[in-house]
Amino acid sequence: MIVINKEKELANKKNEKLNEINTSCALEITSGFMSNAVDNEVFLKYESEQIDQLNLIGLVSSNKDALLKSGLLAQKENENDEDVYIWDFRPHTALQLKKVFDDGVIYKEALLLKAYKLKAQVSEATTIEAVNAISW
Repeated sequence: MIVINKEKELANKKNEKLNEINTSCALEITSGFMSNAVDNEVFLKYESEQIDQLNLIGLVSSNKDALLKSGLLAQKENENDEDVYIWDFRPHTALQLKKVFDDGVIYKEALLLKAYKLKAQVSEATTIEAVNAISW
């Protein structure tokens, strides 16, 4: 009886951890990414909610120059201040749009791979403590 409860408790903890990993991954994917497509010296932040990803696919598919919303990191008064971005629609060439897209794909792929590896660790965990030790 105790063994069954422990197994069920472990299975429940694993499910909770898998949901936590999925949520963390999705949140990070949709929180934006950086690209230096416009200027090799300057990284701009790009939005990455699902609609933003679809819009970028459309712009890249058109193979035309276009305006794309991006954020330029504002100067901080103190190094402990949170990052603040100045958002604007900036002109991008078709090639720059493709680079933004490629950078977004690389970013998203890295996060999905991280989630995959963490989920494998959860699957292999044999104790609740081991599951709890896994974090995003």
